[in-house]
Amino acid sequence: MRVHLYDDCAGVLYLASGRTISINPRQFCSVIEAQEVITDWAKRLGIIGQNDTISAYS
Repeated sequence: MRVHLYDDCAGVLYLASGRTISINPRQFCSVIEAQEVITDWAKRLGIIGQNDTISAYS
């Protein structure tokens, strides 16, 4: 299980592997919504593992 970080102000998802993915934070109404949607999206595409989590902050 790995923990990845999403910075809502910067619009960047920081993966535990060191990679970064740009995210448009204006697509979401809140940081919590962004965290849920990005987690589902990243797991569905295999970007993160099924047991991984994303912590979000703004």
